Amino acid sequence: MFEQLLNRFSHWMRNVEYLRARIIPDGTDLKQGGLTRSLRKIGAVKNPEWIEESNLGPPEDLNIWDQYDGKGRIDVLYRGVFVERLEVDQLWGFEGAIHVDPKHFRPKLNREGFVGDKLTAEVTPFLRSVHPAVLEEAVKCVGSLLRDRTDWSLRKAVSLWLAVPRTSDYAKAYQAWDEEFRNRRAFRVLSREAEQELSVADLIAANAPRVYLVPETIDQSNTVISQAIRVLRAQGALVVQGVQRQDGYMNSAPLVSRTATR
Repeated sequence: MFEQLLNRFSHWMRNVEYLRARIIPDGTDLKQGGLTRSLRKIGAVKNPEWIEESNLGPPEDLNIWDQYDGKGRIDVLYRGVFVERLEVDQLWGFEGAIHVDPKHFRPKLNREGFVGDKLTAEVTPFLRSVHPAVLEEAVKCVGSLLRDRTDWSLRKAVSLWLAVPRTSDYAKAYQAWDEEFRNRRAFRVLSREAEQELSVADLIAANAPRVYLVPETIDQSNTVISQAIRVLRAQGALVVQGVQRQDGYMNSAPLVSRTATR
């Protein structure tokens, strides 16, 4: 019976600093559960009064980014006791845990969840408020991937870059992402001779009077577009086809922008 309970509830304590558990008599450590395997924790966070502690940030495990679906995920805990896991669309780039005041949320007797949608309704605005800081840190993880992993797709990285919101509250975040990708050759240019890949810095340095942005996927049946591209290329115009998102990657995160800013 004890082994069955151990297997079923081995991870009921999560993200509790300094807590250690050991199985007697063999002395095996009982590891805590949770999503926060290794985080690049964001700095000071202004928690609402009902959040006693928060540990949030982008995952440092590079394997997590390989199959990322674009959802934010956190564990909700009663002072270390696991209560519920939330998955949030669009607020991508982070994992972690929050320890909430048990008196603020009235749980069901079976502790399987909360009454109504109060938890999601209150936690989501908080997560949205810290999301810019999370994305500002997340670019450092992606930069590590591009520098250290030759097998990691640039398309994946660009998919993340294009999903960073361009609103004023995300200014520091998107500026950090723009800086990371400023010199990366992520744009496909259809020149007169052949296709070539250029970076944002290259496109700016070209100082072309006009830049023509054409569809990512050119429909060969559309004669007007095909002929227009052919004429522009023949004239030596700067024709940018851009990049494509990685298929099946970041499906739960919106594509915010298809062009880079100067």
